[in-house]
Amino acid sequence: MMPRCGPDSVDYQRSFAGLWPRLGALLPIPGAGNATEGSEVMDLGLRDKVAVVTAASSGLGRAVALGFAREGARVVMCSRRADAIEAAADEVRRTGAEVLALPADVTAPADIERVLDAAVERFGGIDVLVTNAGGPPAGTFDRFSDADWEAAFNLTLMSAVRLIRGALPSM
Repeated sequence: MMPRCGPDSVDYQRSFAGLWPRLGALLPIPGAGNATEGSEVMDLGLRDKVAVVTAASSGLGRAVALGFAREGARVVMCSRRADAIEAAADEVRRTGAEVLALPADVTAPADIERVLDAAVERFGGIDVLVTNAGGPPAGTFDRFSDADWEAAFNLTLMSAVRLIRGALPSM
């Protein structure tokens, strides 16, 4: 039997099982059982830094955006769905952080350029770039078509290449 991959697979979940408690210690997440009222947050020297976080409407991206906000960073968030990124941005704004939320598909070079340009225009530059993106769909190796592989390659690798290349001049 071929191993399954993707966020719904047991192998994927097991590989991250040990990471979440460690990540939670750095990024207390309300509702995740790892934050208490008045929790102290580590000073990571991010006050007034500009952090761009992609795929920030849920999951790890949302948690990272919240963590940056709690550290005093100004946060630029993007995700494909406008309603989802606005809901996440509202939650991040409740920390007191300055937030710019934009709908964007990181597989589209024009969307990447638009997000990075907006970040620089609004905040004057970018200090931190988190190239978060979704993973491959759940399934076995032998069931992925060439189109599935190309889409995964574009989402996970090429989006990171384009984001880094676009952000570097302002960093």
